Amino acid sequence: MALLRARLGLTGSAGALLGAILLIGMGQEIAKPFLPKFVSDQASPEWLKALVGPGVAPWLPLLLVGLYGTCVDFMEAIYYATGGRLSGRLGMRRSLLLFTLLPVAGAAAVAALGTPLALILAVPFLQGWDAISLPATLTVVGASMPAERRTLAFSLQAILRRVPRVLGFLAGGGLVAWLGVVAGVRWAMVAFVVLAVAALLVQRRFLSMSEPDKPGGAPLRVRDFPTPLKRLLVSDILARWCEGLPRDLFVLMALGSALLPGNAGVCRVSGFEFGALKAEEAAVALLLYLPMGFAASKSGYAKKPFIGVTFLFFAAFPLAFVLLGPALGLAGFAAAYLVAGLREIGEPARKAMITELVPADLRTRAIGLYWSVRSLAVMAAPMTGVLLWIAFGPRAPFYAAFAFGLAGALFFWLRFGDDGYHPKPPAS
Repeated sequence: MALLRARLGLTGSAGALLGAILLIGMGQEIAKPFLPKFVSDQASPEWLKALVGPGVAPWLPLLLVGLYGTCVDFMEAIYYATGGRLSGRLGMRRSLLLFTLLPVAGAAAVAALGTPLALILAVPFLQGWDAISLPATLTVVGASMPAERRTLAFSLQAILRRVPRVLGFLAGGGLVAWLGVVAGVRWAMVAFVVLAVAALLVQRRFLSMSEPDKPGGAPLRVRDFPTPLKRLLVSDILARWCEGLPRDLFVLMALGSALLPGNAGVCRVSGFEFGALKAEEAAVALLLYLPMGFAASKSGYAKKPFIGVTFLFFAAFPLAFVLLGPALGLAGFAAAYLVAGLREIGEPARKAMITELVPADLRTRAIGLYWSVRSLAVMAAPMTGVLLWIAFGPRAPFYAAFAFGLAGALFFWLRFGDDGYHPKPPAS
């Protein structure tokens, strides 16, 4: 067992970190798929309707959904940048403990107040954990695992992150089916608080990593990244625009919203069925991770085909969703979410590639900078998707997402290459 843990990157603090990820991941995913509908299904305050005017007021619920999505991406960008620097200075243990307290405060506020504006104001707290745990995970594995085992280690850790998603999506769908969207989300936030507190105790007891990045040197900038990493970042940004344009609209298209003009009373699947569709996506990813981890375990640019196929599935998912779901109902949505799960084929390989390409002595800050720039570049996507819906109809953001995804896949296949850069393995 000890040998297996070592081969898969689960030694020492990595195991404690993954235990916390399991608990917090479960708590996050209970409510997360339904938060846009939580926003859209509640009447907006009269003062806000008066502020925007009668011409805009009917679309106010949808505009608040776009504002929520924009706040999520903006706070991700802030946290990835500051979290990477903070963990580089303080070490992972103290940083993770601090950032675990944030979602506890945010979820408690949403559970207590239960309004769309409370959720939007709580976004800075709810987003803190992901932005620090991802650089932490990549840094721990990137520094401790040889190149030929990193992809497999990331595959296992991705499995452990998706298991709570399956359970969380089903639990969230059950709560929404039982209590309705608003009450179901509020109780999901209560569960989030309980699980986050448990994760805090696990980290405080078992997490020991605290080595900061090496001090000194010039500030880290994107232009200091090697050319392949810059090109991977461009492809990633295009793929995330593909994801971000309709990200908060999937649940509205699938369940409908009586408050949205032209969509009154439309309901193609139930809340529980939507939770099951999200669970299907996570389960497909779970089945892929280990075989893809073994297949993509070669170091360097041998990972390119796996990453490239991932970008192609990013493009295919919104198109499959908007064409198959409305036409075939639940069966069509199930086919689309099968495609969504296939987007994870090259995810461990992509993360392993990033750890090989970022500067080894500044890995935490570099990974935080990479994700921060990506989130800033994608920040306008959710509101853009909402505006496309208002201007051209509900299908428009999904078609635009397909175009962005295809552009990202083509750019990656045509421009990403060796370029003379050969990443060095971490010093043992």
